[in-house]
Amino acid sequence: VILAPDLRQEGAVDLLTPDGKRLRSTILGVGVRDTRTGENCLLAELQPCQAELISPTEVLYRDAFDDIHADVRYSIDRHRFEQDLILRDRIAPEHLRAVGIDPEAAELFVMTEFFTPPTPQPRDRMLRTRTGKERPDQELDFGAMTIGAGRAFRARPGPGSIEAPVMKAWKKLEGRQFLIETADYEDLTPLLETLPAPGEARLDRMRQRFGRWASVPSLLGPATPTSPV
Repeated sequence: VILAPDLRQEGAVDLLTPDGKRLRSTILGVGVRDTRTGENCLLAELQPCQAELISPTEVLYRDAFDDIHADVRYSIDRHRFEQDLILRDRIAPEHLRAVGIDPEAAELFVMTEFFTPPTPQPRDRMLRTRTGKERPDQELDFGAMTIGAGRAFRARPGPGSIEAPVMKAWKKLEGRQFLIETADYEDLTPLLETLPAPGEARLDRMRQRFGRWASVPSLLGPATPTSPV
């Protein structure tokens, strides 16, 4: 794995698999989607940010986005490579309701663009969220490397810590290839409630972005039906 000094550059993450397949990628941004209506928009885009080696196996890009306070961390060892989004500010239900998104139907997503990647073998399945909804997921088999199940969790585990599933989709949008990772907003609520509220200036910028509907292509096709337990 080669990680660029600045995460924003094209192909900042350059991964060569054990069987010689090359995957070059760059995060595009973080957004929100209404699973009932299909409406979506980016909340924040990647901004210039510098790599920091925080351990022999971890690289951190602090304050990696323009309109939300969040870091990106990469963890590397012989058998595993992980990309983690670390949220530092809360995204509250009232932010979603203000623009007509029902928090019960919302999901947060991260879009990562891949540049001339090999084609994986996707295995479609359904994952059940903590609140009993069913969401589509894909396990992506690249041969010697597989992108498997993801999870959201508290960075500093404590009593009653929870985990939430993170779903994936491998999508070509307007001729560009993306990995789209999504988490059900209701699943994330207990985790988001522990974060500090964003400052007023950052909130204003987020509100402006929330109003820009159709700023992202349709992500996962038609609105997703939910299946309560």
